[in-house]
Amino acid sequence: MYQEYNKTLETLKVIGNTLYMYINDKTYNIDLRELKKRNVYCLNEFQGDNQLIAEFFISEIRYYLYCYNNQLFISNKPDFENIFKYNIEVYNPYLEIKQNNFNLEIKYINSDKLIAIVENVFTTKTAMEKLVDINIPIEIDKQQYTTIAKVRVFNLTLFLIYDDYLKTISFKKYILNIESFDSGISYSINEDNKLSISLKEIEEEIHISSIPKAYAKRIFNLSKNTKYNNKNILDIIKINEVSFYLFKTQKGIHIIKGNPKKVTKVKSNLKPFKIKNHLYLFGMLTYNAKDNFEELEYLYALNKDNFLSKFTRLFKNIKFLKRFGYFKIPIDKLDLEDRVHYPVFLGNKHQVISRLDFSLRKKVSKVYSRIRLKDKLLVLRSDIYNNITYSIVPFSEMYKRNSLYKMKLAYYISKFFYKNKGYNLNLFFEKQASKADESGYRLFEKVKEEKGNTSKNVFILDESSSSFKKMKQKYKSDLIKRFSFKHYLSIFNADYFLSSDLSNHVINDRIYINEIMEKVKDVPLIFLQHGIMFAKPVENPLGKIFYKDYSQYNIYKNVVNSKLEAQEFYKMGYSDKDLFYTGLATFDYAKLDKTSNKIVYMPTYRYWEEGMIYNGDIEKTTYFQSILKVILAFEKANMKNRLVVVSHNKFAEYINESLSDYSDLIAPNPSEALKVGRIFITDYSSAIYDAIYRGAYPIFYWEDKEYLIQKYEANPPVNEQNAPGKIAYSIESLIEEVIYAEENNYKVSAEHKEKYLKINAFNDNKNTQRIIEHLKSNDIL
Repeated sequence: MYQEYNKTLETLKVIGNTLYMYINDKTYNIDLRELKKRNVYCLNEFQGDNQLIAEFFISEIRYYLYCYNNQLFISNKPDFENIFKYNIEVYNPYLEIKQNNFNLEIKYINSDKLIAIVENVFTTKTAMEKLVDINIPIEIDKQQYTTIAKVRVFNLTLFLIYDDYLKTISFKKYILNIESFDSGISYSINEDNKLSISLKEIEEEIHISSIPKAYAKRIFNLSKNTKYNNKNILDIIKINEVSFYLFKTQKGIHIIKGNPKKVTKVKSNLKPFKIKNHLYLFGMLTYNAKDNFEELEYLYALNKDNFLSKFTRLFKNIKFLKRFGYFKIPIDKLDLEDRVHYPVFLGNKHQVISRLDFSLRKKVSKVYSRIRLKDKLLVLRSDIYNNITYSIVPFSEMYKRNSLYKMKLAYYISKFFYKNKGYNLNLFFEKQASKADESGYRLFEKVKEEKGNTSKNVFILDESSSSFKKMKQKYKSDLIKRFSFKHYLSIFNADYFLSSDLSNHVINDRIYINEIMEKVKDVPLIFLQHGIMFAKPVENPLGKIFYKDYSQYNIYKNVVNSKLEAQEFYKMGYSDKDLFYTGLATFDYAKLDKTSNKIVYMPTYRYWEEGMIYNGDIEKTTYFQSILKVILAFEKANMKNRLVVVSHNKFAEYINESLSDYSDLIAPNPSEALKVGRIFITDYSSAIYDAIYRGAYPIFYWEDKEYLIQKYEANPPVNEQNAPGKIAYSIESLIEEVIYAEENNYKVSAEHKEKYLKINAFNDNKNTQRIIEHLKSNDIL
């Protein structure tokens, strides 16, 4: 694997004689034979700061990937002390600090003994970090913190700070970037937490931590006649990726933190409509900031590389009317084909400045327009911050004209005829209302057997599901067909959702119909979970949707399996009153075919590789390579015919296409694979706990552990100390563990059983009944 120093590098992998890298949405293929011939290998132009991007080993040779003068290099013998020469100022007479490649070495004067090595000069870590316990003589008045050195290289300034109380050296780092509007103003960080701003012969130092966000801070007064007349924004200053805006008003030059709309005072009220192959945004666009009326009239998607349109003013010479006009956007410019969501920005000819909104009044998560693009749907909408974004998703039946008509009719009937229905309507469903084999169905099935319920309980299911006909015969009108009029009516009348997935799955994974979205966000969800939440860290970026303060869904109660798992929910803002300690309903029905000899491999979802997969580069992803590596290893060990591979549903289609020679090994349904897997292998999929409950032999395959932790940006809760199964750190040891499991008749050790019961404390097959009792006590049933 590799050590990554910033987030520009998505993945790096050696396949045969080729090194594959995916950086800034671009794939690089490097012939290793050519790489080994040179000490320094130049790839091509690269837009970025001078920086170390990563280091990695190939055949025990250490290579460095870095950017210098807007070019990308790989080198095994870089001359860093010339290329990245540090300017070091030492403020303590007892210390000597020198550069050694990318590192800093700290010694006492006239001593060869190292006090400490700073290895993180070029990482993205910028906060205080303890280095070593030492006792440094201080020749100034007694104080706890003393800056002992300052190091500059390019736009990076690092301060070494000595704590005389704890006897430690720590560092603080500042990465300063300026997007200049030709202001002639200079900036530097000469002291810890202080930004120095120089305007001709005037200089002002301000504390970075004290720059406000809600209002502007004036730093310079200006005379009437200055070079800054007819300018609003002077510069955009970025310190450790936090933006600060320097701008002019009639009273002088001000600075504000991360709030460009406070600077530009942009006001917009635009209405979208489509004419032939163009999308028009028509209405008012004006800026109340002085000298900024027509400065920001360029529209961008995602970043400054994707220009969309310039605002056309219809009445430029009429004072009141000149604020009106339109953007004209070719629709084919909008589909960049490498992502789902695209934020929209206003800017000038060279830079993006501010997010765009449509309305003078805040309208969060509102859909403004839907445009069909053959088998796709383009949705123009506001996000949860009222900023304009457009999304491109697969076209669904719910967006057909007939379906939209049924939805509107259901909305008004519900509004006028079901206000005081006198009972709870509970909607049960599973992923995209398309299946019935997990906790949502198992709980519904048990609820329908209960006597004396005062609530009405229905299950939503797509007619194409293999379970639909059988369930329709059994539950009749209480099984509701997806996208039917009754489906929409039940959503608008619902009092509770009960599902192992989030609320949107009552109809689809992505919903872009205003009335449905508002209702789905409002209805309390009893989250039944589709797996024990004790695998991937909940701190990962995608985990935020489960957090209590996340406004998108109303998660009312959560089913949990143990006090240990509850710790993960505490991290997300929940307390015990938000939790049902019951165990998962689906586990009550979990079975394993003990006559089977199948071995299931299910790698975890790697969301950061989606862009590569959708761009046709799936074979260069670590996700694909991990699957292929396991297949080839089992083939070599003469066990290929027993292997079952389960891929994440988002990647399944691409995996099937790319592994056509092994298509017979790919399982389309994880639930079916769990029924036959005598051995279950994963890195961080929670499905392993389901497999253990059934009686499978668990193996954690952690060859990519460090890489996954790096990408999750947090440590998973399952680790070497609490993992309820054997751990393999290489493909060779994985095969050995599989053979060992078979030789020992798949017997799980007492130690691993004990660890499992701490993660899942319920093993009596009464989870579903416990959930029902909680629902009754909460007046849901």
